[in-house]
Amino acid sequence: MTRSLSVILMLALCAPVWAQPPPPSGSPSPPPGPVTREDGQEGASSERADATRGDDEATDEATDEATDEATADAPLFEYPATDRASSAPKPVRPVPPAVHGLLFAPTARMLNAGEISASAALDTIGGAQLDLKVGLGGVAEFGIGTTDHVRIRDCATCDAKALRFVPMARFVMGLPEHRLFKHQPALALGFQKSFSRDHDERSSRWASLYMVGSKRLGSAQLHGGLMLWDGVILRADGSEVALHEGPVRKVIRPYGGFEVLARDQSYVIVDLTWNPELEISRDLTAPDRIHLRPMLSWGVRYEVSRRVALEAGVRVPDIADANLLDAQIFAQLRFASRMLADAIDDLQGN
Repeated sequence: MTRSLSVILMLALCAPVWAQPPPPSGSPSPPPGPVTREDGQEGASSERADATRGDDEATDEATDEATDEATADAPLFEYPATDRASSAPKPVRPVPPAVHGLLFAPTARMLNAGEISASAALDTIGGAQLDLKVGLGGVAEFGIGTTDHVRIRDCATCDAKALRFVPMARFVMGLPEHRLFKHQPALALGFQKSFSRDHDERSSRWASLYMVGSKRLGSAQLHGGLMLWDGVILRADGSEVALHEGPVRKVIRPYGGFEVLARDQSYVIVDLTWNPELEISRDLTAPDRIHLRPMLSWGVRYEVSRRVALEAGVRVPDIADANLLDAQIFAQLRFASRMLADAIDDLQGN
């Protein structure tokens, strides 16, 4: 009898559970809740959940500590291990200095290593000037070209005329700005020399040694230095006249100029330099002479691009003469190239 009552009581307790419909297919099962035993303590499921949470917290703390240590030792920037050289950013190339400097006077600004600069100028009297130079290691520069700045006249009161296409060469070496100490201007020592030119039954050539400094002040650049000149006129009979035969103080001349960034890519430029003037005597019994004449130029430069610039302005060959009819309007094209520099970088594996 007692056994029958126990079976009936057990069936009555399990009936509500059997009466619930089964969960639909694919629905998540409810999380197992804590099972309370008769003694009021949580069951085995709660104990397992607590143990799992404890293990997870310990794992998270260990992971965080390892991540912090790895982050402290990691570099600021990391590139993929594959093809790292090609993915690394290339250094930004400086703006070629071929589009900087004065109009005609030399400055201490030099080309970077392997850069090539070329310029061509024309004026209203049919004169032309060409120039080609290359940067050597960023501390030197070599150039060749022609000039029409040398003038010639038959007498002291005669009108001077330009000596066309005088070939010349130039070598410059120096230091860039701030190289030795703070606020140090760019410094350069240059030497330029013409090739022999035959004219009027004579042969002439000239040379100049100059030292110049260039300094940037805000949107302006200042340039100033000294020139030491020499020249010679050789006659067919072997007689000659030379500048170095006189005192040194008579062949040293100061020169300089400035360039100001007036607007984006546009500069206003003024420069003063010196050029030789040959006085050829019509009477072979009278000596020839060589004079140094100050040339003033002013104009503008417009940078068409990073490597191309256009210049235009006015040039007065001899400001001491105060003859504006000798003034010339000129136009000049400058451009630079990094082809040689890039080829050198490729050979060096940069």
